[in-house]
Amino acid sequence: MLYVREDDSLGHLRAPERPDRVIANAHSLAEAVRAMGTDCDFVPSLVDLSVTLTSSERRVALLVNPIASRGVDLIWQLASQLPYVPFVLQESWPLTSRELSDISHRMNKM
Repeated sequence: MLYVREDDSLGHLRAPERPDRVIANAHSLAEAVRAMGTDCDFVPSLVDLSVTLTSSERRVALLVNPIASRGVDLIWQLASQLPYVPFVLQESWPLTSRELSDISHRMNKM
């Protein structure tokens, strides 16, 4: 059995030996597996929310490396719905001029 949890796992399906069964923890990953010609079931990850409960004085939302593969589109949606929460976009490696231009453009529209 192959458990697909991220895009990198899809590479296993290019190997000559195929798994007997494939499951994925995201609909998008299951669809990607099916697009590669292999049947795949969606099984959501079990998440115990009780271990994430915390009281916090945090007042800022932070996204490191605000690019598409890191979910920057979600940040724009959240920021528009939460105008009272400051958002900080931080790069941990140099972003391209196109990425920076896109970020500036989107920020100016907010």
